[in-house]
Amino acid sequence: MSPETLEDIRSEPPRAHDRVHDLPDSLDVDRDWKRLAALLDLAGFPVNPMTGGEVFPDERYSWGGNGDALALTTEQVTLVADRLAGTPFDQVAQHLPHLHAQGWQSVHPDGHLHPITAEEDMAAAVRERLAEAYAQLTAFFAAAAANGQRTIFWAA
Repeated sequence: MSPETLEDIRSEPPRAHDRVHDLPDSLDVDRDWKRLAALLDLAGFPVNPMTGGEVFPDERYSWGGNGDALALTTEQVTLVADRLAGTPFDQVAQHLPHLHAQGWQSVHPDGHLHPITAEEDMAAAVRERLAEAYAQLTAFFAAAAANGQRTIFWAA
């Protein structure tokens, strides 16, 4: 979104989540955001698009019932876009085994959390899903940077 739109939404903290949710230019990577965020940290990204930035809309409303929200500046968006464009997914995916070593868990169809095994992290289906989310993230940030926009990541 434009810096002006972000500040307009920030001016009404109680309505911020609903207003952000209704924006047309958004990307939802579903539950894969946690793995992607961890992989980007392990790959040494200078700004993580999901865990970096400033609290949004403010301390009173961001960390409540609507989840955690962080906003990136236009400069940070450009930095993320450049790094994503210059880093092939395979380079990021080489860190998948580290997620197993860190004790990551997954939600299975039965609704319960289960430890992620190294085999699951390396499974073609997981890699394929993460590769698609990474491609979407790359395109999203390329467009945002090209338009001088800011981004908000909201983990709801």
